[in-house]
Amino acid sequence: MTTLSRSLPFVAIVLLVLPAAACSGKTSSSNPPPFAATTPIADSDIAVAANVMAALAADVVLRGSSIDAVVRKGDVRLTGVVLEATHRARAETIARAVRGVHSIHNELTMPAAS
Repeated sequence: MTTLSRSLPFVAIVLLVLPAAACSGKTSSSNPPPFAATTPIADSDIAVAANVMAALAADVVLRGSSIDAVVRKGDVRLTGVVLEATHRARAETIARAVRGVHSIHNELTMPAAS
C-alpha cells in the first residue's frame, strides 16, 4: 500500500471537519431592534396587520385615508396621511382594539396647512 492511499482517509476526515469547525465560532443577533430590515415577519404578524388594515378600512371616518400598518412581534407602526388630528387618534384607537396588538407607534401625519 502506498503512502498516498494510506493518507486518503485522513484527508477525507479533515475536509469534513474543517467546514463545521469554521462555522462553530459564528454568532447571530437574537434580539434585533424593532422594525429592522432583518426582523423576520411571523405569520401572526401578517394576520395582525391584515386585521388592523381591515378594521381601519371598515371605519366610515377613516375609509378615505391613506394609512398603512406594519407589524413586528405585535408592535404596530401606523404610517400615512390623515386629514385631522382626531382621525390620527381614531386610527390609533381602532388599531389598539385589534387582537394581537401589543403596542402602537403612531406616525400618521396631516397635510401641511397652506
